[in-house]
Amino acid sequence: AWESTKKFGMCAPVGNTYNDIGCVLQMQDLEMLPDGRCMIQTVGTQRFRVLEKKSKDGYHVGKIEWFDDDAEKDAELNADGSTDELIAAVKSRLDPISPQHLRMANEQLGQMPTDPALLSFWLARLVGMEAPEILLR
Repeated sequence: AWESTKKFGMCAPVGNTYNDIGCVLQMQDLEMLPDGRCMIQTVGTQRFRVLEKKSKDGYHVGKIEWFDDDAEKDAELNADGSTDELIAAVKSRLDPISPQHLRMANEQLGQMPTDPALLSFWLARLVGMEAPEILLR
């Protein structure tokens, strides 16, 4: 299935299992490396919540439900100022981070987006970075 759609779901690892929130990733580019590994470039397309978890053929699989990422709702959030307040709150949480760690986050993730539809994906990637306790103290 994923070979034809070039889509797969991913959740952040939590110990020997995974988080209950994830994102569908659409493959943009695939580069095979000489040692058999591959580099995959993806874009997040839709968020989901995991309802049931199990293992199948050595892979974590689960039953999911989709988040309702409605552009009209995002516009409403921006119109009443709550998204602007959220962005300001996130920036204030990032202020105490050392310049070195902030530079590392910006290099890996790009600048924090102001588009509310992209902000949650950026934050999810930030949380998934190495040493999140340093980045999100």
